This record gives sequence, C-alpha cells and structure tokens, in this order.
Amino acid sequence: MGNLPDISNSFRINSKEKAAMKLLSKIIKQFYYLALPPSEQLQVPHCLAQAASSPVNHKLQESNPERIIRDAKYAIDIARSYVSEMPDGRTFLANKEFVELGPGVNFGTALVLLSWGASKATVSDRFLSSFQADYHVPVYQKIMSMLRSEDPDAGMSPFEEVISGGT
Repeated sequence: MGNLPDISNSFRINSKEKAAMKLLSKIIKQFYYLALPPSEQLQVPHCLAQAASSPVNHKLQESNPERIIRDAKYAIDIARSYVSEMPDGRTFLANKEFVELGPGVNFGTALVLLSWGASKATVSDRFLSSFQADYHVPVYQKIMSMLRSEDPDAGMSPFEEVISGGT
C-alpha cells in the first residue's frame, strides 16, 4: 500500500474540541477494557484486588475541617474549569441540562453548576457515592458559604434541597 501522507497538521482543532476528544478517548478506553474477556484483562495480585474491592466512593468519608475545605474548593474549581470551556461562560449554563461522569465522593460540582443556572444535572459513576450526613452536609454548607462570598446571586436551593433531603 505505499506511504500515506501525514495530514495531522491539515486539521485545525480548537481547545474545546481537543478536550472533548481527550475525554471521549478515556471513556472509550474504559469501556473497551471492560468489554475484554477476563483472560485478556489486567490480572491484579490478590493482595491488591482486596484493597481495590472497596471503591473509595463507598468508604466512610473523613469529615475533618481540612478535608471539608479541600473538597469544597475542589468542587468549585472543577465547576469553574468546566465553565471556562463553555462559550459565554456561566451564561451558557442558563436552562441547560448536563451530565457529570465520575463525580467522585460528592456532587458538589454538579450542585455548583445548578446554582449558576443549569436546569438539570445527571451524575453517573460506576461506584456512585451514598449520602453520608457527617461528610456531605458540611461539604455542601462550605461550598454554599464560599459561593455566597464570591457570588451573592448564586442560587443556593440545589444545596438546600440535597441537605434537607439527605440524598
């Protein structure tokens, strides 16, 4: 078949498209791995398999003040990074529905995006975290406090609903 010309520089991909392609590539690789027959999957030593058998999202979360502050800041930082990639920034969120894949141990980022105007959030995680009042309530309260100080117009009802409903 002869050599094919290198056309990699013929396409102009903006940063948003590049980020989307990178995320999609990760998702495809993850599903591809799960579709492999067990004999072709990575064999994990027994001692590591036991440690990995309990996902971090299912473990009891620490609720010390340092952890609460760190997780609250992280949720807001992630929300900001998502918004920075959107055309028109936060105004783009108005009446939009979104999906967050792999939210981790809390849904802070999704709640921040809802407080900034998104109409609906769906979260999906292979190991979806259960509500732990001793951890989630302080994290969501800290996020609310941080948002109020920087943006008095941010809606707090998504946080208040989750805190009062305990889900």
